[in-house]
Amino acid sequence: MQSNNKVTPDNFSLVIIDNDTLLKSVKDYFYQNLLYDFDETKVFNCSINNIEQTLQQIQTEYALVIQEGIFFFDHVDNNFLKITIKNLEDYVLIGHVLDRKDRYYQLHPQQFILNVDKWKQIGSPDFNCRSDNNLSAIKRSDDNFHDDYTPIWIQADNGSVSCEKLKFGGLVISEFLKNNFKVRPFNTDERHVKKFVYYEMKEQVSHLLSYERLHPKSFYYAKTTRNSKRLFNQNASHYISVANAVESLYKIKDVYKDMKSIDFYDISITALIFTEHFINSFKNDYKKFVNDFDNMGARPWNILDLSNEDCYQLDNYTDVNDIQDVLEHIRSNVTVNYYYGDITRTSVIENIKEPTIMYVSNSFEYEHNFIRRDEKSFWKQKAQSNNNIKKVLF
Repeated sequence: MQSNNKVTPDNFSLVIIDNDTLLKSVKDYFYQNLLYDFDETKVFNCSINNIEQTLQQIQTEYALVIQEGIFFFDHVDNNFLKITIKNLEDYVLIGHVLDRKDRYYQLHPQQFILNVDKWKQIGSPDFNCRSDNNLSAIKRSDDNFHDDYTPIWIQADNGSVSCEKLKFGGLVISEFLKNNFKVRPFNTDERHVKKFVYYEMKEQVSHLLSYERLHPKSFYYAKTTRNSKRLFNQNASHYISVANAVESLYKIKDVYKDMKSIDFYDISITALIFTEHFINSFKNDYKKFVNDFDNMGARPWNILDLSNEDCYQLDNYTDVNDIQDVLEHIRSNVTVNYYYGDITRTSVIENIKEPTIMYVSNSFEYEHNFIRRDEKSFWKQKAQSNNNIKKVLF
């Protein structure tokens, strides 16, 4: 039966669940790409363990719940939500409903739509409940969206079942069905306008770097492109650099010991991910490290000769050997941030409040950037007027 009350985006709040497994670079990219027009008083952040407390605070009838690491092709509310609202009908819960066999059914936390009023009406069942001996039996479609655990529809069946290892949202699904409410999985159209990068590092790289809306020039540089060996000789507690991994650290190999924080900015998410992965995980055998990263899904974005998968250009690349001490210092003593965005924005230099050195590289001449020719001289004047900037290398 179709509801008589017209639902609009104004009836929704946005709840964002933390995803602590995300790389810092991916998390920043998520927030920079999350487009919505919700009033900020209707936007909530919470951990997965505190979702019930957050939902209790919500005053709107519905909540759109997403987890950090989900990427929408367009605006969340003006595009995705407006389309989904047309198919709400009397459903109180819509999401990725997964058949976990002997572990009952799961509501995947990456994204779901919840009728908060109805959830409160049935007693606010616990999303994180791990055990129950009176769950609603469920009848499901024979067909799946993919594999054997993604039913196209579910409904209550006769009888009850028990489960000692419930996954997220299992009890909520059961309680809605027991109270004669309707629950459905996202349909095909709703599933195909977003992408989730999941939790393991390899999954994040694979899913994000195959994201249909990724910038077509999201390259990364496994080897330096510099024409000059100029290095910093000024000490500073703060370093701001483009995300060039080895090259960015090579620049500071003589002055790294006083550093407390590093901010990487780049217009390529691949470059940011590679730099973060390098700082976090590199041990030895750089050529293998690059090949392994490429095999996660980064090969289309590697500027090295892609016709030869052994990356022969790295055979005699010795810069990595010169920055081992830099890496160890950073891992033990330095706070590192990764920001998706152009390093040449004047807000970057205007917000510098401590002794800082900057490596801008060829950002002003980079062929894939969109900077007017007169910006460089203006930027230089701005940088020179900030006494906390001790040196800039281009």
